[in-house]
Formats: sequence, C-alpha cells, structure tokens
Amino acid sequence: MKKTTAESQSIPITIQKIAPNKYYYNYNIVEVEQEVESGGTETIYQYNYVEIEGIPTKTKVISAIKKVDDLTEADHNTAINFMTAKQDIKTSVLANKTNTQIENYIDNNVVSLASAKDTIKILAIEIRNIIRRQGWE
Repeated sequence: MKKTTAESQSIPITIQKIAPNKYYYNYNIVEVEQEVESGGTETIYQYNYVEIEGIPTKTKVISAIKKVDDLTEADHNTAINFMTAKQDIKTSVLANKTNTQIENYIDNNVVSLASAKDTIKILAIEIRNIIRRQGWE
C-alpha cells in the first residue's frame, strides 16, 4: 500500500470525517508557496493522509500509517500529538462554542484586571495548542 498525498488551498484539519464511521487522518502537513500562471505565487498545503475505520485512536492512526509506509519518528510524534490535541479539544473553553457563547463567557468571567489576566492566559494556552496541533512550531 502506498502513502497517499493531497494538496489543499486551505489548511486541512487533522481529523476529517468522510462518511459515517470513516475518517481521514491528515498528517505531515506542509505549507508550500507555488507559482501560478499569472506570475504570482499562492500558498497551498501538501500532506499525507490515511483512512481510519471507526473513531480515530492513537493505535488506529499508528497502525494505518505503518500499513502505508514505514513509521518515521515524525509520524510517531504526530500520532502522539493527536492524542494530546484530542484531549486539548475536550477541555477547550472554545470548542463547539458559538460567537455568542464565547462573548458570554468573557462577559461573565472578565470582571476585573485579575480575571482579565486569567482569561488571557487561558486564551494564550488555547492558541499555543492550536499551533502545536497544526505543527506550526
């Protein structure tokens, strides 16, 4: 089985639901500048993906990657980071929230300079977790 690659004009999400009980696990995501016919450049994202049956787990991700290619250290780290990302999302104050819910959270929790600092710390951690999940470090 060959490692599958893809390109996208937007950053692919790590876990992409493609059908009931089927997912793509996108990894090795790289931002690339490519020339366009008009003479300029555009940013695209090149990445590998594997198909996962059922809810993706670390074991399923590593197994799927091993089937298509040798598991490199970077791939192993990606699978480990997947588990961390999944936990981060579960504990995120932003996950599955509407703009109104986020605004209400801020209105209810930012009532002083000290609480503003606490909220900024929470949001900074959220941003750092996004950066790690996307591999932008």
